[in-house]
Amino acid sequence: MKKDDLLELLRRLPPADWLRRRETFYEKAFGPLRQPAVFHFEDDGDPHVDVYVIASTESRPHLTLVTGGLADRAQPGPRDGDPVAKLFPRGIELVTYAEANETQLTRLALILRELSSLPLLFGVTLAPGVLVRGSRPIFPERRFTTRRSPPT
Repeated sequence: MKKDDLLELLRRLPPADWLRRRETFYEKAFGPLRQPAVFHFEDDGDPHVDVYVIASTESRPHLTLVTGGLADRAQPGPRDGDPVAKLFPRGIELVTYAEANETQLTRLALILRELSSLPLLFGVTLAPGVLVRGSRPIFPERRFTTRRSPPT
């Protein structure tokens, strides 16, 4: 099955099933979700990107923030067949680690959410070594809610 076919199949899953699968993967990859676990942004972009918060543990004494949804849509980049195309990820999620209080955590979530909008807004590909020049404030007016996991 081609990657695009798999993404299309996953998009057809009921949203709650898709969210549970994503959250299960994040818990296996990073650790338990912190409660509340998700910064759910109300401006439903395409793709819709939320920010998940992974709890700190004894072996990982920091919070982990990871976007959820950015990889649902392929990023712009070199065309297939271009020799450098294989160097650029087509689907990517952003991850950062932090020792943060609630205010800092909210700011970090907003930064990740804002960075996740760059491929669609400016046609940039997020990849290691790519420099992205901003042309708007990093903290635009964004409405979001937090929610517990799993979704109800």
